[in-house]
Amino acid sequence: MAIVELSFQSFRLCDTARYLQAVEQGVAWPDADAPRLGAWITTVGELNRGMLLYEKGTVSRAVSERESMLAAIPLVKQKRHLLQPVRNYSAQDSSMRVYELRIYTLYPGKVDQFLDLLLAILPLRERYSPNVCVWRSLSGDPDRVFHLWAYETFEQRVRSRSAINADPAWRDYIATVSPLIAKIKSCFLEPLRIESASV
Repeated sequence: MAIVELSFQSFRLCDTARYLQAVEQGVAWPDADAPRLGAWITTVGELNRGMLLYEKGTVSRAVSERESMLAAIPLVKQKRHLLQPVRNYSAQDSSMRVYELRIYTLYPGKVDQFLDLLLAILPLRERYSPNVCVWRSLSGDPDRVFHLWAYETFEQRVRSRSAINADPAWRDYIATVSPLIAKIKSCFLEPLRIESASV
């Protein structure tokens, strides 16, 4: 499985249209030539933020050229995470308009146990909504796990969560996994149109 990078890019509200255009045209991508997997913008949570997902490849453009391209984009800040897929990324069809990114910070040394439990329950969980990917952090905090879920609508997400929370097997899983979790962060995302990178 290829290592991926997830870049969170914050921008000013007044620059939203310019940022969206920069993503679509490929200018916003930190590694301009890496295969692009997905792009989203936050709709709930920290607003005015884009999220770009791409394979970590060999950088073919000169650093100065990339830096000048990025300087033309009105970014307030950028944070990049190097991630190892535990489950490969599966792009969703265009009917999926709502994505939920969940970031779990585990207590030190609990990532492997958490992932074993998560992967075991995933077939049950996916009866309610598709999982797009599961990653473990390779940079920053090593005790983090990221996963991404796809929904057709926010209402479908609400119905799915209600249904899974009523499932006894899921409740048993939550009781087992909860002591491993120090913190959970969730944000809702809308997918953006992207062009393929020229490799």
